Amino acid sequence: MWLVTGTTGHIGNVLVRKLIGRGEKVRALILPGESVESISGLEVEAVEGDVLNLDSLFKSFQGIR
Repeated sequence: MWLVTGTTGHIGNVLVRKLIGRGEKVRALILPGESVESISGLEVEAVEGDVLNLDSLFKSFQGIR
């Protein structure tokens, strides 16, 4: 499984779509309150967190190899 930050932005969104297209599993780190419309309908596991918050990062990395 891949953890992608910035998933709702342009580059993150393109990266997620490429990974899914390759058959990869993706976990998307979403800022609290951020719109997820750009990834709506994609096979991603969305988790709320912030790269500036270590606790949320530790939780986001659970199960990532």
